[in-house]
Amino acid sequence: MISAKLFEPLVPYLELLAAVSLITFLLSIILIPWYIGRLPSDFFYILQTQDLKEQSKRTTLALLLLRNCIGSILIIAGFVMLFMPGQGILTILIGILCMSFPGKHRFILYLANKSSVQASLDWTRKKMRQKPFMWKD
Repeated sequence: MISAKLFEPLVPYLELLAAVSLITFLLSIILIPWYIGRLPSDFFYILQTQDLKEQSKRTTLALLLLRNCIGSILIIAGFVMLFMPGQGILTILIGILCMSFPGKHRFILYLANKSSVQASLDWTRKKMRQKPFMWKD
């Protein structure tokens, strides 16, 4: 029989993990729909049809670092939400949208072309009273 004293040192970490899980769950419920609602309805359509070499290079290094840090945090939180309460896949997608890295657009389109992801995004936009995304067939 396993003694309860064996798990006593882990109790503070489990409490912290529960608090972080609750906070990320609440933030995902509030911020993810807000962000998806703010994207233009033709965002993914333009992403599929644009020439990837025509991207703007006007971002400063500080903004680039800030966006990549925020995106990394969102990706990590989304991965955690795959196993805990929260909208994990959408959080990962938003984290990727925030970041700048080679092959980003191809990866976004790979994820966004999944019918389950498209349905989730369009459902969220409907709840935010926005037009659904335009998808290239």
